[in-house]
Amino acid sequence: MGLAAAIGLAACSDSSNAQTTEQLDIAVIGDSFTEGTPLGGEGPSNWTAVLGSLLDTAGIAHSMSVEASSGSGYVAPGIRNLTFAQLAELAIKPGTDLVIVFGSVNDAAEDEASYASTVRSSLETIRKRAGSATMLVVGPAWVDARIPAEIVRMEEVLRVESLRVKADFVNPLDQRWFFDPNRSNVVGLISTDGLHPTDDGHAYLAERMADLVTQEIRERAIVTVP
Repeated sequence: MGLAAAIGLAACSDSSNAQTTEQLDIAVIGDSFTEGTPLGGEGPSNWTAVLGSLLDTAGIAHSMSVEASSGSGYVAPGIRNLTFAQLAELAIKPGTDLVIVFGSVNDAAEDEASYASTVRSSLETIRKRAGSATMLVVGPAWVDARIPAEIVRMEEVLRVESLRVKADFVNPLDQRWFFDPNRSNVVGLISTDGLHPTDDGHAYLAERMADLVTQEIRERAIVTVP
């Protein structure tokens, strides 16, 4: 189902808890997969920019606040010396409808117990900042099918802690982002460094994120449509 068609279903939602708005205000928090690198995803090629274009095409009025930093995570402070919780303080504004937190493999070296504790406190902080906004937590993506065990463990921690703060959770590993051998469109999505998305990879991410945003709109009726 296309983005516009799926969003159209949102207008027919009978959710008794729906809080609709005329404009979808999105806050995005992430690492280099969201910030982009010279290898891909700079400027209009960034997945957040492409997602914005997809929403425009679907006729969805929106604003988007993006705070991302290479090397950042729930624990890792990254090159801006800001963790996800701190980036969220910058990205989430009064009236934000949807908060997307994406990542991060940068926390992979962290002790599991310490990681779980920090994820819990970080998501609680983000939820407090977000208020009643819909929260979507997207776990770290991996570039091929040889997924390190620590990344798998991180996904499970994120799943559990997301539920705790009433956030929806998506596991890119389960959905085989970037490495499904049965899909020809995953070829060329990761750059020559073997770590970061190309421009095509960012376009691919935008499509995946559009699917997720569509689902949130349809299930929660968080935006009205023309």
